[in-house]
Amino acid sequence: GAPVINETFGHSTQYDGGPELPSGETNLHFVPGPGCGGEDGEYSILQRMGSSCKGGTWQTISQDHTGEAYGYMMVINATLQASLFFTYKVDGSKLCPNTTYQFAAWIMNILRPLPQTQGFSRPNITFRIEKTDGTLLKEYNTGDILESEEPTWVQYGTFFTSPNDGSDLIVKMINNGQGGNGNDLALDDITFSPCGPLIQTAFDTI
Repeated sequence: GAPVINETFGHSTQYDGGPELPSGETNLHFVPGPGCGGEDGEYSILQRMGSSCKGGTWQTISQDHTGEAYGYMMVINATLQASLFFTYKVDGSKLCPNTTYQFAAWIMNILRPLPQTQGFSRPNITFRIEKTDGTLLKEYNTGDILESEEPTWVQYGTFFTSPNDGSDLIVKMINNGQGGNGNDLALDDITFSPCGPLIQTAFDTI
C-alpha cells in the first residue's frame, strides 16, 4: 500500500548538496554537501561520492538508491558510541488498526573491503517501533552489514501489526556499531507501508 513514511531525501535539478533534516529526526551533526560527508558523528545529504572519499576507502557511488535524477541519500559517519540516528513520529489516525505494516530502509556499508580496512567496525542497525510512552511494539536487528566489492544497496526491515487503539507511533533506527574506524553507511528510501498477503486470481475457461 501507499507508505505512511516515504523518506527518499528528495532531489535537485543540479549536482549539489541536500538540505539538513528537520529538527528531531536525527541526533547527528549536519555537514553540508556536496563532498564526501563528515567525520565521526556527522552526516551529509549527498547525490554521489567520488573515488577519493576517505582516501579511497569508501565506495564510489554514482547515484542514490531511489534512482531519481539528482536524487539524494543520507551518508553517515557514525558516532563513537551506539546512537539513535533516525526517528520519526507516525500519526496514528493515518494507520489502519490491526493491519500488517513494514518498516524498512535501503542501507549500504560504504567501506570498501581492503587490506587497510580489515577489522574495521561494521554498521549494525536496530529498527524499533514504539508507542509514544516508550512501549516497545517490535524490534529487529540487521546484524553486522558486510562490506562488498561494488556498491550494493540492501533492503532491511521488519513487519508488525498496528494496534487497535489508533495511538501514535515512533519509529527509530539505532546504530549499534562503534565509530572511529569504520561503521560508515549510506541510507535511502525509508518506508513505513501497509502490506497484505498475495491474492491469487484466476478465470474459468468457457
